[in-house]
Amino acid sequence: MRTTDSLEAWAVELREEALARCDLAETGAMQIEALTEVLLSYLEEAGEVDNPTLAYFEGSYEGKDAACGAWSMSEDGDRLDLFLTVGRMDGRASKVSAEELLDGFARLETFFVMGRRGQFARVEESSDAFDVLDQIYRLLPRLFHLRLFVLTDGVTNKLEVPVPVLPGCEVSCHVWDLAAFSRLVSHGPQPLSVQFADLHESPVRALVVEPPGAGYRTYLTILPGELIVAMYRQHGPRLLERNVRSFLQAKGKVNKGIQNTILSEPEMFLAFNNGLSVTAMGLEVEDLGAGIVRLVSARDFQIVNGGQTTGSLFRAASKDGADLSALSVAVKITEILQPDNLDQMAPRISQSANAQNKVNMSDFSSNNRFLRRLEELSRVVWAPPQAAWGQRQTRWFFERARGHYHDELARQGAPDKRRAWELQHPRSQMLTKTDLAKSEYSWDQFPHIVSRGAEKCYVHYLGQLEERHLALPDERAFRAMVGRLILFRETDRIVAARRFGGYKANIVTFTVALLARLTESRLDFEAIWQRQALDDDLRAWIDVLCGFVHEAIRTESGSENVVQWCKEQKAWDEIGRISVPLPAGVLAALVPKAMPSLAGKDAPVDNEQATVIDEMARVPADTWFAISGWAKAANKLSPFQRQLSFSLGRVASGGKRPSPRQAHHGKILLDEARRLGFGG
Repeated sequence: MRTTDSLEAWAVELREEALARCDLAETGAMQIEALTEVLLSYLEEAGEVDNPTLAYFEGSYEGKDAACGAWSMSEDGDRLDLFLTVGRMDGRASKVSAEELLDGFARLETFFVMGRRGQFARVEESSDAFDVLDQIYRLLPRLFHLRLFVLTDGVTNKLEVPVPVLPGCEVSCHVWDLAAFSRLVSHGPQPLSVQFADLHESPVRALVVEPPGAGYRTYLTILPGELIVAMYRQHGPRLLERNVRSFLQAKGKVNKGIQNTILSEPEMFLAFNNGLSVTAMGLEVEDLGAGIVRLVSARDFQIVNGGQTTGSLFRAASKDGADLSALSVAVKITEILQPDNLDQMAPRISQSANAQNKVNMSDFSSNNRFLRRLEELSRVVWAPPQAAWGQRQTRWFFERARGHYHDELARQGAPDKRRAWELQHPRSQMLTKTDLAKSEYSWDQFPHIVSRGAEKCYVHYLGQLEERHLALPDERAFRAMVGRLILFRETDRIVAARRFGGYKANIVTFTVALLARLTESRLDFEAIWQRQALDDDLRAWIDVLCGFVHEAIRTESGSENVVQWCKEQKAWDEIGRISVPLPAGVLAALVPKAMPSLAGKDAPVDNEQATVIDEMARVPADTWFAISGWAKAANKLSPFQRQLSFSLGRVASGGKRPSPRQAHHGKILLDEARRLGFGG
């Protein structure tokens, strides 16, 4: 744990990061909202919460104070998280009293009750809070787990919070103070510790096997369904942090089959279900002889395969009142004996356990080479001076790992050197990995993936880097990336100024995606880089487009959960049909060549790329145009691929050769079109 001095330094970092976000907002975002956004970003990155959205509200209901700062709804609509921040913003690690914390939980509870009873007619419909309350009311039949969070940049004493009793809904309360955030950032989430005797009265016995020299032990056991439910109730989704499927939506025939067995034939569950695969460290056991042990406790207990099974058991017991007394689950626990081997072995176990399911290997991949190259470029490329700063040049600082900005600032030493470094690297020009993923995926017309939250978007983007970018970025590509980030952030400001109410994050990403489609991806990002801003014509048109997007989100989603609807391909299929004529000023500023190569004109082409370019150059223009027409009529391929097919047709008809990136994606879409039935 950090000392008081380091806690104060951490408090200063949080305050400065929050103030930097305020500076980015033309509408003058409240400091407490900016602080909430910063704190939630740490929790989301650590996997503690999922896709939180700001929704500030202060009011009253039935003589009680009600408040909310942000919210998050699980993808299946059965778990709701509500957040409230008790902010200090003084950089001094100040004390937060127990009374303030309890008052925060009480205000969150009152806010939830307002939505549950549908008593929010007096709340302004254009506000974020109205949409949250409306979602609570509409999804109430499915909602069965409520988590209340009070966040603070102050220091608290350990507090037992009375858990509210809300009929039909499980409730848990969580406090995150300065010390907890400090531990999270310094050491990451604390490993889970499972005490088997505390969760179930019957002893848990297992057969143990230790292959010589393999570095692990395996325990084969049968766990009561009630124990697994108790485990999930205590630890929640953190049990699944190393399970790739925790990032995927749990729907389909498999889950329905699991659910039917739980409810109708619980005694057959052991025969029908493949069970769980678990990794753990530091198992404490009691040796019973003959290779049999009693499990006492396990540290860093992670379900790497069986997330659907675990979630289905918990839902059936908590929501449907299922009797699990006759239900048992087969479990294989792999104890990793060397801590250094955990990060290598756990993904391989998860891969193998998921081999019978359709899980892409990209879910496990990482392209650090690409990110390291971006980091290198961000340290040497100077941005053009902005008028407000005279002739002073600055850099866009890419954070390949969280906290690098603050680490680099601290390395400067003396205060005058720190100030000089900050002038060259403004906090407003810090580029994070999730910033990169959201801006790139919005422009590449995947707004439904961006809508799934920063961390899930980043995981998806990271897994696709090798496929999306064949060459490492050069300086030109880096400038274009920053240009797209400027576009994304400027769009965010424009949408915020419109005060639509809820769904701002969704409106922003869909607006950028629609802009890319309507301009055929031909915005001049080099001009945006040189200006370090958007021109007036483009800003005005974005202001128009976001109005159309807002209306479509509110109307096309119908009776569905709006946030969930925005996460699905059908949302982009609907919004992508919006047609708005390009203003003359925007049209005149477009670059003539569609889909410039990300790697730049001078990027080297290897033999494999040259072969693909030759192969795609032999495809006639008529074939590309035919694919484009067929895909549109049959609603096949992605919007990106349909556009690319048309662009490749124009390239071929002009007697030109495709770029490496066009050729790579062209081969993918050609194979996909033939697989889906294209016969041209």
